[in-house]
Amino acid sequence: MPSLEILKELQDLNLADDVEIPPEAVHWTEEEANSYFESGGAEVPAPRAPAAASSATGAAPAAATSRTILRWVVDTSAWAPMAAEWAFLLTLVTDEEREKTMRFKFEADQKRALLSRLLQRAACHEAYGTPHAAAVIKRTKGGKPYLAERPAVLADAPNWNFNVSHEGDYVVLAAEPLLLCGIDVAAPSVARSKSGKPRDLEEHFDTLRNYFTALEWRTIRACGPSDDGLEACFRQHWSLKEAFTKARGDGIAFEFSRIEFTLAGADDGAAAGGAAGGGPRLYTRASVAVDGMPQPKWRFDIQPLKAGHWVSVARGPPLDAIDGWGGFAATFCAPQPAAALVAEHMQRSEPRLQPKVVAELVPQERREEHREAAAKR
Repeated sequence: MPSLEILKELQDLNLADDVEIPPEAVHWTEEEANSYFESGGAEVPAPRAPAAASSATGAAPAAATSRTILRWVVDTSAWAPMAAEWAFLLTLVTDEEREKTMRFKFEADQKRALLSRLLQRAACHEAYGTPHAAAVIKRTKGGKPYLAERPAVLADAPNWNFNVSHEGDYVVLAAEPLLLCGIDVAAPSVARSKSGKPRDLEEHFDTLRNYFTALEWRTIRACGPSDDGLEACFRQHWSLKEAFTKARGDGIAFEFSRIEFTLAGADDGAAAGGAAGGGPRLYTRASVAVDGMPQPKWRFDIQPLKAGHWVSVARGPPLDAIDGWGGFAATFCAPQPAAALVAEHMQRSEPRLQPKVVAELVPQERREEHREAAAKR
């Protein structure tokens, strides 16, 4: 089985820089990997059946499938549901979820909240085949959602968990088979403003000054002098802190001032959609220290989206879960996976966000109803 380094060499040899290295590629033969890159990604080896989990070591098979490693994104900016479609979609969630969705005052917030619920149910169906309506989704004391009742133990995904985020134009979801995962999308101030006008940047910085360390503020200031660069770097830091605490399960209960991120992988603004040398920098990776202590068992990846949005994904060890009520941790089948397996999942390339449309979040058997409702004016 080829290592990630060999896969990258084969990718380079075949001039296939535009072909993604899928997570399961580490379980192919070198011949299969070479054919995949040579064909431009068209020849994908047949998936292998997962091996049984090892109860003696607490390890689980490494060959997690694409159905359990998810990175989904829904762009809400062009979605304007009419009354019939909105009413139909509300029937796809529980009474409690419907009530919480409608508590939001603004329509944009209601849209994001409902799509977040639908994304979660679609993800549970993707991983387990659970009917959308049958998914029992609960939350940790800190607010992390999880599938509480599982129809089976997934040998290739013993600790399957997911996280969601919504802000600005986007709703996003990440799911992982072994490691804790958290995701956060951060929108520019103009996208978060109810008035459509950006908040004064220095005033905003002053309000949140105590949430960042001195090192983080120096990094943010170094992204100037333009407001776009300063805000982008600020949002990247904020998004990373959110993703980290959401992955753990304690959320806002964890003091952000205790968390210090160091960003890496910076390119000029051209890579992030800005003007070369003048726009926001694109930081693709980060490392974290808590109370001054580095946390090398955690991995952080950053991706840009259009209109100044940033998405951060955190992955970390199951033992770092913070679960005051115990329900989330009880779903782990491998709470202490083998170190080699953890390292393999940590080193796996971060998947790109996969766009989803609203129709894909509707159960297959009800999509015709959705089409009819969406067509009504």
